[in-house]
Amino acid sequence: MKRRVERCTGFDNAVAEKGSGSFSLEKGVGNNFACNASGCSASNAVAVTVVLMPPSSTLSGPLSSTTGTFTLSWTSASNSTRYQLNQSLNGGSATAVYNSTGLSFTTSALASGTYTYVVYACDQSVCASPSNSVKVIVSPIPIAPPSMTAPTSVTSGVGFGVSWGAVVSFPVKQTHQK
Repeated sequence: MKRRVERCTGFDNAVAEKGSGSFSLEKGVGNNFACNASGCSASNAVAVTVVLMPPSSTLSGPLSSTTGTFTLSWTSASNSTRYQLNQSLNGGSATAVYNSTGLSFTTSALASGTYTYVVYACDQSVCASPSNSVKVIVSPIPIAPPSMTAPTSVTSGVGFGVSWGAVVSFPVKQTHQK
């Protein structure tokens, strides 16, 4: 299929439109001559590479993790040859943590924090707009105190004491709202 593209006065451009690939572009009337106000000359063929941008993918993942290990997955995008997953921590700058052909990525024992992810569907060197973002809060379950003492029985209405040893790590509890 050929489509006429008028960009310059006196020129007709025919471009083969078949998706991504390399095509020939010829300038001239009837694809034989290149013409301007001074006259016409022989046709010049120019190689053109067309790369179609793939559509964006849709990213999904958990809201939170207590271990720092979780899986993110995304939808397949037509015309894509690879996917790039970017990660940022606590609103910092994003870095690519995955750049390959698969449709999922599993993290491993990430430290506490809020991780934000986006994925890009790419074809050669052209990438689509970023996907939706997914935020995952990594917050380990508090470690139980090493020892705890309390009376085995108490009299009603009388106060009593409970004590425990030091806790090595106790992160702040975070709540999640949808």
